Amino acid sequence: MNGRNDIIGYTLAEIALLLLFAIIAIFLPKYSTLSAHLRAQTASRLLLEKEVAALKEQLALVKPPGASPAGLRSRQMPSCIERKLASGPIFSAVALSNGKYRVGGEELTASEIRSRFAEQIADADKHECRQRIQLGYSTGMSAEQFVQAQVQMENWFYVSKIVHY
Repeated sequence: MNGRNDIIGYTLAEIALLLLFAIIAIFLPKYSTLSAHLRAQTASRLLLEKEVAALKEQLALVKPPGASPAGLRSRQMPSCIERKLASGPIFSAVALSNGKYRVGGEELTASEIRSRFAEQIADADKHECRQRIQLGYSTGMSAEQFVQAQVQMENWFYVSKIVHY
């Protein structure tokens, strides 16, 4: 031993340098792996930011719910109930087997129904909607007759089918 600065034949400076290299050897691979991972995350973040910006641009072009851009709504007129112009069907009718209808106890033809409810039909046309009715069928009526009666009423109304009377 040559002096106080020697430990097992090495000086304190040499031992410190050796410890420094050991620490660097241990942490350098972890640092490079972490650095590569951070670079990949940064690149991924930048791609996501670009995608978010593109989606925000697309969102700005979309109309809010309730708006009806041309081409997205069907050509069928909405019911007056949907437009809040009516609270329900304007009348209930029963299709009879001879091409007539029973409305409120009276037997009427399709044209008589049309003239009786002409004001409601005109008001619906003015507001670009259709009134709704309930249509049932009488006992003994064939399905073909009921379909004909229904088609006749669908010229002026939306028909909700109900059970037979």
